[in-house]
Amino acid sequence: MSLPERCFYVPGDLTLIDFEIRGKGAYSGETLAETDKRYPGVQSMTYHDACTAIDAATAKRYKVGQAEEIDDSAFFYALGVLPPVRWYRGEGVETFEMSELESGNITACFVRIGSRYFRIYSKVRTAPEFLIRSARECITNSGPQVAGFIPGTAPGSARDCKPGASVTEWAKP
Repeated sequence: MSLPERCFYVPGDLTLIDFEIRGKGAYSGETLAETDKRYPGVQSMTYHDACTAIDAATAKRYKVGQAEEIDDSAFFYALGVLPPVRWYRGEGVETFEMSELESGNITACFVRIGSRYFRIYSKVRTAPEFLIRSARECITNSGPQVAGFIPGTAPGSARDCKPGASVTEWAKP
């Protein structure tokens, strides 16, 4: 069984409202006008376009790819609250991903470099070397260089990082 081609979506949200079949919501049975009463601004669009918009909204909300310095208690809480995924330790650094996703395929990743700790929201299964590089760029105040996990994302500012730093596309190793 395949997914319907169209759906109801409110631009800027992180989730779909409903799939559309013959002009009505597959689950709600409501028309677009009826759905708009509960979800102002809802639009009918292709599933592909909605997924693209959700990826962009997620990248903006979570500042995907940008390192933010955190304290050690936040790092160790994240390490202990759920089983870590892709836990890497070596050469004075440590990285892991949360096993629970934030939205779509975005998860919180954590980096320790010496006695400094960082959180970076990123796509699942991001290579540790990219997370480490992003944290190191934050330390040197030259801004994050490992954004672009979702093309077109804009940088924000984070503690100890240069506000408004330019970002580059995610480079393959």
